[in-house]
Amino acid sequence: MTPMTRAAPSAAPTVAPAATPAPPPVPAAPATPAPPHPDGAGDGGAAAEPARSVRPVLTVAGGLALVAALLTGAALSPGSEARTTGQAPGTGQSAGQGRTLTVPAEDSVAVGFSRDMAVHHQQAVEMSFRVLRNGADERVRTLAYDIAQTQAAQRGMMLGWLDLWGRTPTSSRPAMAWMHMPPPGPAERRQGVLMPGMATRDEMTALDRTSGTAADRLFLKLMTEHHRGGVHMAEGVREGSAPEPVVRLARGMAEGQRSEIRLMRSLAARLG
Repeated sequence: MTPMTRAAPSAAPTVAPAATPAPPPVPAAPATPAPPHPDGAGDGGAAAEPARSVRPVLTVAGGLALVAALLTGAALSPGSEARTTGQAPGTGQSAGQGRTLTVPAEDSVAVGFSRDMAVHHQQAVEMSFRVLRNGADERVRTLAYDIAQTQAAQRGMMLGWLDLWGRTPTSSRPAMAWMHMPPPGPAERRQGVLMPGMATRDEMTALDRTSGTAADRLFLKLMTEHHRGGVHMAEGVREGSAPEPVVRLARGMAEGQRSEIRLMRSLAARLG
């Protein structure tokens, strides 16, 4: 009986190295709209160009994991309460083996900042997508893409905090009450200007209908004012006024947006 011979395995196909990916295409606008604000409006001589800081983009899931680790067992900030993880807000039910979680009060700086800045960030993301569609200058488009990515991730973290704390993303309290600022007047509410630096609905419409270099210039003008307002809000979160992760995020926002303001001034001077 002739012994059977096994054929030698064919050589594994050679896999060519992946080509370097092309720059990301213009992303589509987020499908999920911003949570409505209780007031009814949505979010709506040239210096050398400074280097822009590179900030990490965090996923919402990663942000929640970080927040849970940092806030569990942390010292209570002013106006906070201790709650066991898994315990429903306003109840005395324990989660068994759960851990104590720092939960800022409803009228606290941490909750007010997270709610209002989430709305503020949503408008910045919308502004960025509009110039990505209509703008012409690649430097402006690159900046807009960075702003959209960064602020969308930060917004996800703040909404994640609110969910972790058992706080709703909206409230009957007026916008900016946590900074003891007067509430927006009727005209401001009609135009969607609920917080410092926000563009009006008319300005957002103009940005949507403008194209080319004119869109670049308008974006830089509106976003510079928007960032100034954002810096003012972030500076309202002071050491000891909120849990440390919130303080660190606000500090990073202020530093990053100041840098982007300098960059936008430089870009605007170049565009003329």
